[in-house]
Amino acid sequence: MNLKSNIWRQTPQDAYEAPYDYAAQVQFLVEAGEMLTAVFPTLDSNTMTFHADDRSAEKAVWMLHNDALDALRDAVALLREKKHRLATRLFRDVVESLDLADYFASGDPEAVIDLNKWYKNEIIPNKRCRDYFQ
Repeated sequence: MNLKSNIWRQTPQDAYEAPYDYAAQVQFLVEAGEMLTAVFPTLDSNTMTFHADDRSAEKAVWMLHNDALDALRDAVALLREKKHRLATRLFRDVVESLDLADYFASGDPEAVIDLNKWYKNEIIPNKRCRDYFQ
């Protein structure tokens, strides 16, 4: 995929110093939408692979990656509507979902315990992932 928008390569400082490059923002949103659409079939290929009673890390990672992808698609839609504050909340959700997926995939004994809790609908605080990754 040819990503032409300079936003893909910007540092946060660059974006702060030049926040009004509207043409680049429009191009970025087009490219982001295309990229997310292209990624979807890869995740969707695992649909119906897991059983309802499957409690594996692989299934959790797949579910969390789907959540992250859906949140990114929603964030792009919100950015198109100039609803930046709501989009930033979704970006945080994406980061936390991906951190949790990585944590579960680690196989760490604490992660296995937390994975079982997660499947029982218990909330795993993001602090747990932050502590694990430090």
